[in-house]
Amino acid sequence: LANRALEGYMVAEDITEFAKKDTANAKQQRDEAAARAEEVLKIAAAHQQDPAYSAAVMTAHHVLATAALRDGDRERAVHHMRESVKVPVSDQIRYAPPFSWLRPVNRLLQEGEHDRVVEFLEAFARLTIVDRNRLLGDATAIREGRMPSSYQLMVARQRQ
Repeated sequence: LANRALEGYMVAEDITEFAKKDTANAKQQRDEAAARAEEVLKIAAAHQQDPAYSAAVMTAHHVLATAALRDGDRERAVHHMRESVKVPVSDQIRYAPPFSWLRPVNRLLQEGEHDRVVEFLEAFARLTIVDRNRLLGDATAIREGRMPSSYQLMVARQRQ
């Protein structure tokens, strides 16, 4: 359900809104994706021992952070990013973490939330092995006044 929420949100923004220019349908799809993410958090509360718990909760919070940013609510977005890393370490988070964090992180950077993005990246790095170096490298770059490559790619795409 968390992955469907993420996919639904990405399709709404990237295909329905950006490619097809169908803003009304895109908003409906985004709202449905956010509702799925909220449902994930409710269901997950009763399944904390499930091996998929951590990744599902993390992904749901990332979708909700992205939705909050679309609504202009930076504080709520930051809240969801902070909550996303308050999950137990799992093999999935260690070795195959969700990439759902990229979109809200890049948008928070665009909003000037450098310190809070660094905080998130460092907290996430403590949970994962496979992405640890990238996350810490991105945090270092931001501290030094440089934007990570994923952010630069996003900005380049927006200019097209």
